[in-house]
Amino acid sequence: MKLDLSLEEMSQEEKLLLLENIWDNLKESEESFSSPDWHQEILKKRKKKAEAGESEFIDWGKAKENIRKAVQ
Repeated sequence: MKLDLSLEEMSQEEKLLLLENIWDNLKESEESFSSPDWHQEILKKRKKKAEAGESEFIDWGKAKENIRKAVQ
């Protein structure tokens, strides 16, 4: 598929729609993807820390606020 617009010419709404379409397409063939071993190891370590009470959690709203502040 060829795009008629460059990313710079697309509106934010068009870019988000494009991302949604790409994500939907990737999900259709998710069985052909496998998580790399290093990713599984990270998840195991994080789960272990959480179960041991060694992790700190914040709610999603606060996390989004922190991210927005960090990228400004």
